[in-house]
Amino acid sequence: MKNKTISIAIGVLLGLAILIQFEKIVLFSIGLLLTIVVLGALFAMKKINKYDFFAGLLGFFTVVIILLFYLVPSYAISSSQGTVLTDNWWQSLNWIKNNTAECSVVATYWDPGHFITGIAERAVVFDGAGQNDVFTRPTNETSEGLVLDNYDKGIVQVRVFNNNTVTTARIKDIAITLFTDNETLAYNILKEYKKKGCNDVYYIASADLVYKSQWWTYFSTWDPLKNDPKGTTYNYFPAQLTRRKPLFSQSTVGYEYQLSEGQSFILYDENNTLHALLQQNNQFVKISKVVYPTKFGYVTSEDPSAEIKGTIYVPDSSLSVIFFFPKELENSMFTRMFFYNGAGLEHFEFVDQWGGEVKLFKLKINETS
Repeated sequence: MKNKTISIAIGVLLGLAILIQFEKIVLFSIGLLLTIVVLGALFAMKKINKYDFFAGLLGFFTVVIILLFYLVPSYAISSSQGTVLTDNWWQSLNWIKNNTAECSVVATYWDPGHFITGIAERAVVFDGAGQNDVFTRPTNETSEGLVLDNYDKGIVQVRVFNNNTVTTARIKDIAITLFTDNETLAYNILKEYKKKGCNDVYYIASADLVYKSQWWTYFSTWDPLKNDPKGTTYNYFPAQLTRRKPLFSQSTVGYEYQLSEGQSFILYDENNTLHALLQQNNQFVKISKVVYPTKFGYVTSEDPSAEIKGTIYVPDSSLSVIFFFPKELENSMFTRMFFYNGAGLEHFEFVDQWGGEVKLFKLKINETS
């Protein structure tokens, strides 16, 4: 029994030693060969019998199977994800913890919810475990049953009234505040989440939500009474500078941002004003608006006759990256908060930003209750 235990231990240890770096099949072969050599030597010296020899091999293959089918894939997945929480998020959450009232509520989409409660130690509207949660509170409205409210861009708010209470879905509430152009609507939804006796409600607009717009536009337009209740999705389109090239139609040089084979955004300067085109093979179509920075601040050039309604947004003067906003996202609350730092908003006060990735706003709530 003792010899068998030693044999198994040898097989396991050699398997672990080799497979910790299991990236090439040759390592598996080396591990197997070493196991056979060591166990074979012990067998030749009559330190173990043939049953112990095979027990050692079994130990080796057990480790291989565990690592190959369970631990190695898990490691590969985790290593490919990179750091979950960036320095910008870490700094912003600690700022919230140290500079906001303990009764504050922080609203944003569900993804960073656990980080906000765990690091910033503040309440949230919802998190990864509460995507399906509802929000019930007292109301003075006399309605009963299901009520659907229709707003801009196909947004539908679903409310259920019952015995002087109203219930809404948290994910729909936040989705609407991101997608709507109506600041008052967003404000009225968010102020309902403040704690009693505390008017401190904060809102985070973060870079990850640029790439999740398909979800928050979907949920905000979801309509349960339609034959097909699915919502409508809209996306921001980021593009990197590919090259500069002659733009003969405009007698100038254009900046090309390739989207796919045969399709690109083109920026060009005409009389010190930036304009934009969508090139599809040899066809050029005008885009109605370009927003770009100058030494005097951001300026907008518009062409009302352009065929494509939407905005090309240029973050900085390097022109290295641009974003296309379809017309449905041009004036959404998220666009105005994240890309324009809340410029022109009355109920949302810009507080601070961290690395351009996390931007924090505070609701201007004056009422007491």
